[in-house]
Amino acid sequence: MSERIRKNTVVSCLMIFLILIIVHGFEAVVLRTDETILGENCINKIFGIVMIFAVLRIMGLKTRDIGFAGSGLMRGIGSGLLLAVPSFTVSYIIELIILKAQGHDIGFGVFTTGFSLTGETAVHRGIGFILMCIFFNVINVVMEEGTFRGLFDHIVCIDHSGQYALIFQALLFGIWHIVTPLHNLIDGDMNAASFIGMSIGYIILAGLMGIKWGLLFRMTGNLYAGMADHFFNNCIATNLLHVVTEEGIDDLMIVRVMIAQLLSFAAVMVIRRKKAKTCDDTLRYYEKNAESFTAGTLNVPFSDTQERFLSFIPEGGYILDFGCGSGRDTKYFLDKGYRVDATDGSERLCELASANTGIRVKKMLFSDLDEHDKYDGIWACASILHLHKDELLSVLDKMIRALKPGAYMYVSFKYGDLNGYRKERYFTDFTHESFHEFIKDLKELTIADEWESFDVRPGRGDEKWLNVILKRRG
Repeated sequence: MSERIRKNTVVSCLMIFLILIIVHGFEAVVLRTDETILGENCINKIFGIVMIFAVLRIMGLKTRDIGFAGSGLMRGIGSGLLLAVPSFTVSYIIELIILKAQGHDIGFGVFTTGFSLTGETAVHRGIGFILMCIFFNVINVVMEEGTFRGLFDHIVCIDHSGQYALIFQALLFGIWHIVTPLHNLIDGDMNAASFIGMSIGYIILAGLMGIKWGLLFRMTGNLYAGMADHFFNNCIATNLLHVVTEEGIDDLMIVRVMIAQLLSFAAVMVIRRKKAKTCDDTLRYYEKNAESFTAGTLNVPFSDTQERFLSFIPEGGYILDFGCGSGRDTKYFLDKGYRVDATDGSERLCELASANTGIRVKKMLFSDLDEHDKYDGIWACASILHLHKDELLSVLDKMIRALKPGAYMYVSFKYGDLNGYRKERYFTDFTHESFHEFIKDLKELTIADEWESFDVRPGRGDEKWLNVILKRRG
């Protein structure tokens, strides 16, 4: 079954989605759980979580493999709220300005309500209902983020590009939401034309959210930022904090949600573009200077550090040279009898390293690493130091997953506190203390060895480096 899913990724996801939306539609249209004391269609969410675990079990995956990382929960929640709160603050203000301009008396209310496209709402002010609303919305974001941004994205990425997977899951997420207007159509609250128009609107808006949360997943390496933003949208801005006028409740809710989502989407795109520029600048430097960089590093003696790392690796073990540059270290490990995979983000360096090592060096960005329990060691010598700190956490988490339990990784950084550019390249520097603080939430890592050294390249002996060997807990 696992092999069948991996060979038919899109069809497999569509089949899973079909099962989930049938259960979703049956609950919304037939069981109508949202019209009971629960006030929420929760059965399909619980069923969806069970489905996630079932598919993970079939495929031999863990929850961390689809974005429920073992670390970064609080940081992710903070990032998601930092995105949602300002966006919705602005959208609430715009909503109030519009209502005031229309001559309405405006107030706020904190209570639970089931959102209806027709404006009909059931109001519950008791603390029990509020807590129940929060609980079911947590279940909702776990299921939807775990299914669409987690499971579907992971499966489709097996044999398709990340961009394809991003659009694919966002489209399914948009279709997922047409159950709501379908409910209203069956109840006679809207006609067929309205249903079609509303369905298209839902697919576009929910699809936009799906892209945004998918990008957050790629930028952070886990689902938590998207989950926090998703939760705020559904629970706080839709179900708890309401704008009340003399004519009703949340007459402009759809305006509020659209404005907030467009603002937060724009913010994510700006952040993503800024980080992409940093990556592009660094890769551009290596493309332009590939020959001189190779000449300056290929024959530099580095055996003391290489042997210190190899002392932790079983004889003949499997090593990933992660950002191999000239291929110097890959060749050393191969000559010592180790199996080696080598990658680099620069196409020209990949060509030169392939020639220097005799193996094919794969062109790959750090963020594209997607292996599980594969390597006895990962060697990241002066490579991942070019990442922003939040990207670095995400990549370290991917490196943890790529290691076998109990295996080791080597990382090195320039010693200091710079987070910025040096000669056209971005650098993240660390001291012992700042690196310890940085990785404290990566509970699966322990420090096996660490030391300071000075650059071995001619004329650069005054440059200090931090070297760390980290162990994945077994």
